[in-house]
Amino acid sequence: MDHLYLKAFDKRFKIIDESIDLEVLGSHHNVTIYRGNDVDKVDKDTYKKLETLDIQPQFTESLLKVFSSFYFFMPDGRNLNEFLPSFLWPRSCRVGESLTFFGGSFDPWHEGHSECLRQCLTLEEGVVIIPDYSPWKSNVKQSVFDEILEITKKTNKKFIIYPGFWTMKERNPTSLWIRNVSHPHVNWLMGDDTFSGLLNWFEIDDFLKKINRLYVVPRIADQNSAEFSKVIESVVERVDLVFLERHEFQHLSSTNLRTS
Repeated sequence: MDHLYLKAFDKRFKIIDESIDLEVLGSHHNVTIYRGNDVDKVDKDTYKKLETLDIQPQFTESLLKVFSSFYFFMPDGRNLNEFLPSFLWPRSCRVGESLTFFGGSFDPWHEGHSECLRQCLTLEEGVVIIPDYSPWKSNVKQSVFDEILEITKKTNKKFIIYPGFWTMKERNPTSLWIRNVSHPHVNWLMGDDTFSGLLNWFEIDDFLKKINRLYVVPRIADQNSAEFSKVIESVVERVDLVFLERHEFQHLSSTNLRTS
């Protein structure tokens, strides 16, 4: 059985037995992740086993960058999801022909987000949470790993989390990366407040060309408004549009929670 090792100290490394074969799975700046199966021959002062590693803050961004290349369906990703830690890809999660993304800044995560996922899970199996940078929000995060673990805990470890965009500090339009997602059927999950402004998204036509199904969960939007009806008319003939059920948490707002 292969074991994962992390080198996150400096550019120099040594191996007790030079004959040991360690394969580089990914590298970014001050972090390199290897795999190998000969545990006893690895110099413990240079390598730490990833399963027991206490992540130091200075390595967080680089480690997330490396992990982000392990998702086979993402642009430039490789089929290495089996080596992702369970807080990013729970072992119970499977991705079939259909893949559903749930993107947002989630600042902070609340029960309304969880309800979106719970409803979608009754219809889809492969649901991926995409925490993203927002140019219109503070994006202040004390500990990215702590926040990921908190989302994993609040969603009962039932969903895949892709961390590749969370450490970005620039605008990241969905249409620019989703067009390069490699998967047969790509869906998107969003609240109706986001849906009401969908036509203002950057290169919305490219986004809609890629999406097979759009799941919309009731939040705070007026679904009877002329603006909302206009979005429906523009979208309904281009994607399979599915409205989910009303729920007790639809009044919750990350903005209100941040300012309260």
